[in-house]
Amino acid sequence: MNPPFRPTIRIWATVDREELYEQLRTVPDLTHVLPEGLELTAGDLAPRMTTLPCLVHSKHIPESHVNHRHHVWPLADGGPSTNDNTVVVCPTGHGNIHALLKELLMHDGVLPYSRLRQFARQERAIAMLGWERIQRKAM
Repeated sequence: MNPPFRPTIRIWATVDREELYEQLRTVPDLTHVLPEGLELTAGDLAPRMTTLPCLVHSKHIPESHVNHRHHVWPLADGGPSTNDNTVVVCPTGHGNIHALLKELLMHDGVLPYSRLRQFARQERAIAMLGWERIQRKAM
């Protein structure tokens, strides 16, 4: 007889949160995501998150309490870390934009409408803009 399944819980080394947030405050390419005058505290989730409204979806059920700052031209693809290259989106929109951008990159920017229509209009617009910026390597 097999023993019952018991999930393994890994305990990571204890991290001093204040020290971590102090390090995040001093990283040059992350400081642009903080609104002017806002300081990180131990209660903040991450410097790339914000309470600004989502630009993709006008209605959220349940209400989105924390939104993400998305780089239209991804940093991993050579995009700049500037305010002109970021938009605020909800976690769902953020995941959808990345999924669509990945598909656009795999298919050279051409997807059938039957696939595109599965994404919100604003998600398509942001993903297409990101794809265009990656292709021309410029804002």
